[in-house]
Amino acid sequence: MPDSGDGERRPGFFRSLANAFLGLDRPVTPSPLDNVKLIHADELRQWDEFKRCQEVEGISYGEYKTRNRQLRELAKPVAPLLDVQERLGGLESDEIVTYATEYLDVPRSVLRRPKVVPLPREPLPGTWAESTKGQLVPGGLETPAGWRKRFAGVTYQGPSRIAYADEIDQLKSRLDAMTEDEERILAEVNSSRFAHPVLFISHRWETRDHPDPSGGQLRRLQELRDCFVVYDYSSFPQLPRTEPEEEEFQRILHAMNGIVDNVVILSGDDYLTRGWCVYEYILSSLKHTIVCDEVSDPAFVSLRDWVATKPPIALNPWRNSWEAQQGNNINGNVLRLVSQILPVYSEARFRTEYDHSEVTGMLTRFLTRALPAKMEEPNPWLGGEWQSKAWTEEDLAQAFRGEMEIPDLPVGGLGRLKPFDTKVPTAIADAVRQEYTINRMSLDEVMNPIASVARGFYRKGSQAGS
Repeated sequence: MPDSGDGERRPGFFRSLANAFLGLDRPVTPSPLDNVKLIHADELRQWDEFKRCQEVEGISYGEYKTRNRQLRELAKPVAPLLDVQERLGGLESDEIVTYATEYLDVPRSVLRRPKVVPLPREPLPGTWAESTKGQLVPGGLETPAGWRKRFAGVTYQGPSRIAYADEIDQLKSRLDAMTEDEERILAEVNSSRFAHPVLFISHRWETRDHPDPSGGQLRRLQELRDCFVVYDYSSFPQLPRTEPEEEEFQRILHAMNGIVDNVVILSGDDYLTRGWCVYEYILSSLKHTIVCDEVSDPAFVSLRDWVATKPPIALNPWRNSWEAQQGNNINGNVLRLVSQILPVYSEARFRTEYDHSEVTGMLTRFLTRALPAKMEEPNPWLGGEWQSKAWTEEDLAQAFRGEMEIPDLPVGGLGRLKPFDTKVPTAIADAVRQEYTINRMSLDEVMNPIASVARGFYRKGSQAGS
């Protein structure tokens, strides 16, 4: 390798070329997340009021990301044990569960007399059997019988820790067989705060100078457990800002589309009249990242449910199949709901015209990527296939005025699927109890066409939001 003459070695030509190609020679650009301060729920419970960001000594979002990534790497060798712990935690409770279902063949009876059909199994000690098709009596299920063949379903129910006692014992045996290294790593992973999620709090400001002078929002958020929060007043540099702080704030502002994640929607009398709030509500609904929704506006609830809905897996490759038409049905409902919601944003208030311009730009950029593509009909004289076309800023300008043109996507006459019910908690206590879970369609629902069909033909002609 050639010497530079000053005691340092210069990289060879090909090494320099490779570094340039890989971006290794570029200066490291500060992340906007380095300027966002996080507050852990444990600290939040010790506050009497929200602190101004410049007074907060919490870690940055960037540092959290780094530590969380390191923790995931540390956890890789014990990933199966973490799954065991999670499964064990779900089973070892007194929650009443259905642990088995049996279908009994009811014998025919010309005289239509009740029959006692023996149960195929006895309930486990401490559990019981139930049926909507008759009454459980000693010896089996007493159920009406007739000349037509029928089946009667019986469910076996009881406390989870009793119903799954054998599996619980197996899981505990697996944990008892841990090595010392596995036990040490598992303890470190389980005790680390950096395994806790980061929640973004969407809320209205109650005054121009302070978002929560009464402390009502703080008291509600003090119900949170095992999480960090992004709360703008305490997380983003506040006015008056120094010149460096203003630069930091601008970097945060232009990264908001990514920061709004795992969202808690805090209710307020005029939440839907505040521009920032409506922007955050639209964004998190389209991203399907709401963990608690105290507002639960019907249009926004329907939007996130349709966004979370996946069409059935295609049963055949032909165009215009029922599965493809259900995809059109889902996309059409998403677009109709967005067309209803965007005028709400247009009428919402901002503190300054600058805020209004910046937020509208961010929302527009997000929508051009997030909305289902428009389908343009082929020229009737030339034929051809339908063409997909992305939404433009000009298209969305019409949508903000309530003039959004919804493409007429072909939907078949076999019925339409119901939207997936995301079941987002409406109370913080419930969100904590569910560990901030975001419900998504299971792999079985997505992959199994029969399950998709069974999930729901419903009345023809139903519109978005129904």
